Amino acid sequence: SSNSIACANIMLNSAVAESLKIYADRLEGAEDFINLGIDDMLYGDGVCLIEWSEKIMSELPKKTIIVRLNSQQDNSRIIEIENWPYGDLN
Repeated sequence: SSNSIACANIMLNSAVAESLKIYADRLEGAEDFINLGIDDMLYGDGVCLIEWSEKIMSELPKKTIIVRLNSQQDNSRIIEIENWPYGDLN
C-alpha cells in the first residue's frame, strides 16, 4: 500500500474537538489501517469515528461502540447500537 492512503482517507480536526474521522471504505484492508498508526487514533483523547468499518473490525478494541444505520423500505432508518457502556438506551 502507498503512503497516500493516510492523506486520502483521514480528516483530523484537532482545533474543534480533538476528533478523528476515518473513511475505512477506501482502505484495502486491516493492514492499511494498521499502517496509519492505529494506537494514536484509537487510544488518544477525543473521539474516533470510523465509517464503513467492516474491513478493519478485527483491529478495533473490544470496547468499541458500534452504531449501525439500517435503511428501511419506507426510507426511514433503524439505529442499532452495540456495546454501549453508559446504561440502558430504551
